[in-house]
Amino acid sequence: MIDSGPASWVIYQLAFPTLTALRTLELANSGDENPERRFPRFFEAAPVLEHLDIRTVRLYTPFPDSWQRLSTLELGRCFVTAMELIELLRFIESLRKLCMRLLCLPDEYVEEPAVATPSITKTAILPHLAELHLDFSWPSEGEWAYQPPADEKIIWTVLRHLRCPRVCTDLDLQAVQAFIISWDNPSSVTSLSVADLEDAVIVNHLIILISKLPCLQSLSVEAHQDHHIGYVSLLPALQWPDRDEDTSESPSEEDQSTPEKLRLCPQLSYIKLSRWSLDSRLLRDMILSRSAKTSVRAVDTVSAEQLELTDTAPSGGCLGWLRAMRAERVLKHLFIEE
Repeated sequence: MIDSGPASWVIYQLAFPTLTALRTLELANSGDENPERRFPRFFEAAPVLEHLDIRTVRLYTPFPDSWQRLSTLELGRCFVTAMELIELLRFIESLRKLCMRLLCLPDEYVEEPAVATPSITKTAILPHLAELHLDFSWPSEGEWAYQPPADEKIIWTVLRHLRCPRVCTDLDLQAVQAFIISWDNPSSVTSLSVADLEDAVIVNHLIILISKLPCLQSLSVEAHQDHHIGYVSLLPALQWPDRDEDTSESPSEEDQSTPEKLRLCPQLSYIKLSRWSLDSRLLRDMILSRSAKTSVRAVDTVSAEQLELTDTAPSGGCLGWLRAMRAERVLKHLFIEE
């Protein structure tokens, strides 16, 4: 037991251990204990680390060698420049899942006299990434209440410099639209999930977005849990035309093509609608338009959750016709939650 001693005494070892069994690490810095918000050196030597979830950490180069083999990286309220984040993503060799939420510029780039923010000169290619989750919604009150100006929006900036050929996206529609359009080649995204939507107007961005996803097989659109929203133009846009000639594959933002003239997502086979307000005939017509066609894949799996139906036909405002489609094997799989 040590009762007292000089302030200069060091009572812990300077050589940090090698954490040979550490595979998952969740860490949040306290500003009081670590004002520089650095990643603790104690955890740097972790040769089998696979999943890293860090919050309120200032990301510095060079990064720990153990990060190079990560398969999952989650960043929340971290401090980093866009170029540093690109360098980090280039450093990780086999990243499969990336989550980023509320990233901030470090203090030296914000407080006066501010240092000039380095420009992005490289692109990060993530060939193994399968999931990308982003959160742009800063809280409106509390300690982290903040709305960064355009030049501080780290995630928006980085998206234009990412190439993720296998990614399944779950992110802000306008951001992912810019993300997809910035790619040189047609997107190979096969799954898109958007959730917590509160505004029906966003459907226009969604239609433009999916027009850039020719390989899309799975689409999930969920309204916020307190809402029933009518995305009335999406289902007609997905309806396959009777004739393939004189059709358009990419509606412009300025001039939305009429739904009947679109040929979107020819590989689509699964659709999930959650908390929609809709005329069920729009869903029926979309499914039937894609069945028994050689030029398009059939939508054979439907998930309908807590729908608010506005029609009285074809079956009194209920979804009995969907069950009939399942019985007739027009649909392979059907999930309904009233």
